[in-house]
Amino acid sequence: MKIDIQKSLLVVLGCVVAFLVWQLCNTQVRLSSFKKQIGKLQLDNQFFEEKLSKDSVKIAEQEQIIISQKDAIELGILEIENLKK
Repeated sequence: MKIDIQKSLLVVLGCVVAFLVWQLCNTQVRLSSFKKQIGKLQLDNQFFEEKLSKDSVKIAEQEQIIISQKDAIELGILEIENLKK
């Protein structure tokens, strides 16, 4: 009886550890992606990319990042106090 309980506890513990490792990896990937996107907000990193369309027309493209007002305030991109005045 004790052996069955111990095996069950080990299985549950293994599942919990596997879940926590998966969460950690997922968080690291999201954080890396977020840092990459925030790096694009610097003016030095913003540029237009010129491409030729099928009919040889030049097209200028630029990546845009859309973030919430709350995130912009937390990152120091937007200061809400200045907007109220």
